[in-house]
Amino acid sequence: MSLNDNESTHFSIIPSGTQDFSSNQMIQRDYVEKVIKKVYSEFGAEPMETPMFELKDVLCSKYGDENEKLIFDLKSFDYTEADNARADNAKADYARADYALRYDLTVPLGRYLQTHGLSKLKRYQIGKVFRRDAASITQQRFREFTQCDVDFVGPCDIMLHDAQIIQIFQTVLKRLNIQNYTIRLNHRQVLNKLLVQSSIVDPSIQSIVCSSLDKLDKVSWEVVEQELKQKLEQKNIPLSVIEIIKKWKINIDDSNECKDLFILKQLLGSNWDDHIIIDPFLARGLDYYTGMIFEVGVQGKTIGGGGRYDNLMKTDLKFVGGSFGLERLISCINDFPPQKSNVDVFLTCLGKNPSLNLVQIALDVAQKLRNESIHVELSSTYCVPIKQAIGQVIQRNIPIMVLIGEQEYMNDKQIIVKFIKNNIQKTMSIKDACDAICYAIC
Repeated sequence: MSLNDNESTHFSIIPSGTQDFSSNQMIQRDYVEKVIKKVYSEFGAEPMETPMFELKDVLCSKYGDENEKLIFDLKSFDYTEADNARADNAKADYARADYALRYDLTVPLGRYLQTHGLSKLKRYQIGKVFRRDAASITQQRFREFTQCDVDFVGPCDIMLHDAQIIQIFQTVLKRLNIQNYTIRLNHRQVLNKLLVQSSIVDPSIQSIVCSSLDKLDKVSWEVVEQELKQKLEQKNIPLSVIEIIKKWKINIDDSNECKDLFILKQLLGSNWDDHIIIDPFLARGLDYYTGMIFEVGVQGKTIGGGGRYDNLMKTDLKFVGGSFGLERLISCINDFPPQKSNVDVFLTCLGKNPSLNLVQIALDVAQKLRNESIHVELSSTYCVPIKQAIGQVIQRNIPIMVLIGEQEYMNDKQIIVKFIKNNIQKTMSIKDACDAICYAIC
């Protein structure tokens, strides 16, 4: 559709795979983000930020062939020779480099550490990521969505950071009163061993098999089996390996089979509960994982995951972390706590035709309250009928209404304050009104 066809229709179309959020939805998102940030901080993580786009070379070769197809390329910046001359010598070679929108927040973290010469960090980051995926709003598969990352970087005693990452996810889910969740656990080294035992040795074939196995939380084994048959036939791999894959099992109570998961269970103690499931088929298709991997699901919907990904940027740095998808996490919350309006006070004048002097008094009162950090909304018209004003503040859950009447103010220099919850109305001076409102709100 061109702009000339129907401009009004064109401008109403939202880009595929993206969402608008209303004020009520933003209040819910802010609430969940605050819970997540608080938990992350309680475990010692500190906030940080990275750009929404990175050098394409930095992002590629980290996610696997299937996932790299989903990276959003950006057109190369058209730098002039003057721009090149102004660039730092160390960066001059990248003046015309290709860029891409960030696919996740993990690879940018690795780049951040190298840029700033850091080898140890506990950080969290909440921000937008982008996937050039087949969008499906009903399946909550978006091209733009928000990830809530937490990562521990640096050496630690065996599985100590890993155990804390699992505890972080358990704590967030508990704080949000999400009870019917599962945390599926596996280990990439164990998975690689099972693949080799199944005669799948080539890393490229391993990646193909893992991408199919990763779908088992969404579709039946029969569907995955058919997909595996097609892929293996194309690579001339005997289909008999599928029967071997079906029999995969992991005994984490045997330290010889998987020492890391054995120790993880011991460290978690009573926190290792019925929500935690060992899943030998969990692969997490991203190529950078090297140790423990996990996914969090609620009724068949994946809402988060992560794992250990040492040597991410081809260094000897040790990484472990995880991420919630904010949109999917919110969709699993049945009961949000009552949310107070962002507005503390609704203020308007009384009378059909209030004088400009009275309106000026209203503006002055509103500003006095704002100077005390009270959120005040002034009516968009000089006055609002009293019944309409009361209905509006009740509907929007605004706790206090202030009415400035010609008679009350001009005769006695007083204004009307109505406390909605207790249905108490008082007429008082501006100073007393401000004090009463500050006491009630603060």
